Amino acid sequence: MKMFRTMYKQAKKHPGLMPQFFFMFVGVSGAFLYLMRLARGPYISWDRKNNPEPWNNLGPTYQYKVKMVHLITEEQHTYTLLLNIETDQ
Repeated sequence: MKMFRTMYKQAKKHPGLMPQFFFMFVGVSGAFLYLMRLARGPYISWDRKNNPEPWNNLGPTYQYKVKMVHLITEEQHTYTLLLNIETDQ
């Protein structure tokens, strides 16, 4: 709460900070709401006891997006990551 009190005092001293605080609040709120929207998606499982492997419940017609990423490190080792990104149907 001390941080909000300090922000309020600074905003009263310097009215030019009001738009910055407003847009900062809108941005943080939007990011939080988007994260909550993603966390409640149809293919997200928060129940480990009743459904420990939820990917086994997907049907045979479920479409995946697959993306390959190549990483090259400082020691010139090459790593290939295969990302399986699910699509909404």
